[in-house]
Amino acid sequence: SQPVTTSIRASGFAQSEEAIGES
Repeated sequence: SQPVTTSIRASGFAQSEEAIGES
């Protein structure tokens, strides 16, 4: 994921995006 996820994380989007991009 991109650093922006820290902000999006509040929306709950990061949970999906992060799992795909971060990992």
